[in-house]
Amino acid sequence: MSLGALLLGLFLALLFLRVPVAAALGASAVAVIALGGLGLQVVSFNFQAGIAKFPLLAIPFFILAGAVMDRAGIAERIVRLLLGLVGGWRPGAALATVLAGMLWGAISGSGPATVAALGGILIPMMVRQGYTPGFAAGLMAASAELSIIIPLPLPSSSTPPWPGPQWPGSSGRVSSPGS
Repeated sequence: MSLGALLLGLFLALLFLRVPVAAALGASAVAVIALGGLGLQVVSFNFQAGIAKFPLLAIPFFILAGAVMDRAGIAERIVRLLLGLVGGWRPGAALATVLAGMLWGAISGSGPATVAALGGILIPMMVRQGYTPGFAAGLMAASAELSIIIPLPLPSSSTPPWPGPQWPGSSGRVSSPGS
């Protein structure tokens, strides 16, 4: 029997015994590593290699930034501004949710931070205006994910919008080392 089949069989057996998915996945992986003679030091090495990623640090800091902006009242002000712009229309609360998700996502760059900052304000507001809780939560989640599509303002401000020379006295020609 191959190690892959053993892993799958053990995982499904543990799921059948109603073991939580995370525990079944971990237990079956450790069992296959031990039975396959791969050495248990592989587990600690792979665990450390999996969490030693610098970009993973950005996730809690984006959520923290969203919470700080929420506590500072920025989220409430953005929502009031957008409701003033589109609140008179019939789907005003839904439009304000999408626009707030786009704007907040462009500021923070993170979907989870957007939901953490705006969800507590926008979802109850939409429910009060007659939307179902499922629709309100789904719209908030979908509009928060627009942060992936909308670029941050900083990279776009580093290059001027006109073609040609980038600064006075330059030829506009891009040169590389050795050319």
